[in-house]
Amino acid sequence: MKHKTQAVGLLHMVQAHSAYDSYMLALPLVLVSKKRLKCLDTEDVILLGLDRFKGVLIKDGMLCADAILGVHGLQITHVMHEAMNLKESKKHIAVMFVCSNLKLNRLEVGQIIEVVDLEAVDVIVEEKKIAKGSLVCVNNEIAVKINKVLR
Repeated sequence: MKHKTQAVGLLHMVQAHSAYDSYMLALPLVLVSKKRLKCLDTEDVILLGLDRFKGVLIKDGMLCADAILGVHGLQITHVMHEAMNLKESKKHIAVMFVCSNLKLNRLEVGQIIEVVDLEAVDVIVEEKKIAKGSLVCVNNEIAVKINKVLR
């Protein structure tokens, strides 16, 4: 009985102190009209202005790295540690499109990250998930199609 208790205690200790940091893989922030965001509905499409997949890794509200999708996976192009610059106005609000959560033990320029699914996207405004969507291509431009509105 004592060994089972020690094993469970060790398991909890190891899980609490993970060797890997958790990062959110998101598309660059996009400013969207507050009026349009209130009228958001299923089947709506939000154009991102990107011709290829460019993502950012975010941890605790800080931008940590830039990444570009290549043949073998996501490749880190720039490592940084800076606050997210949200230039919101009265008419526009910053929207974050989160593709997945990643566990990484280090960040280096040139590092390749294997990502299984980049299609599903969570739409987050002011740290609140407001919709779920998927990545689509519209006129050779990356866009997010809203599949479900969470209100």
